[in-house]
Amino acid sequence: KFVMEELGEEVYEQDEPRGYFGAEEIYEYAKLHNTHIVNSGCTLGEQNLAKSFLRSGAKSYIGSIDYVDGNAALMFTIRLFYGVINHGKTLEEAFQEASLIDEETHTFRFYN
Repeated sequence: KFVMEELGEEVYEQDEPRGYFGAEEIYEYAKLHNTHIVNSGCTLGEQNLAKSFLRSGAKSYIGSIDYVDGNAALMFTIRLFYGVINHGKTLEEAFQEASLIDEETHTFRFYN
């Protein structure tokens, strides 16, 4: 079992946000410059969050709109990158295949 302890104040930059970090903070602080984001945590595929990443420069954003099982999130991510790396698929093509594994992986959404 892995548990991340609460971060001490010394890890933060002077103007870095602390505590809850939502869509507004992502838009304000993130500078992503044509980056693809795959967020495998629960409910992190909500449209307002995805839009914040895209407005901050992300080329695409993938996340689940529900409480996805950890094993399903892992399998989705492995299948996604397997399609891109081993089969030369576009991210969107690989996403379509990965999301069809089962009901859990079908909760992932692709935004661009």
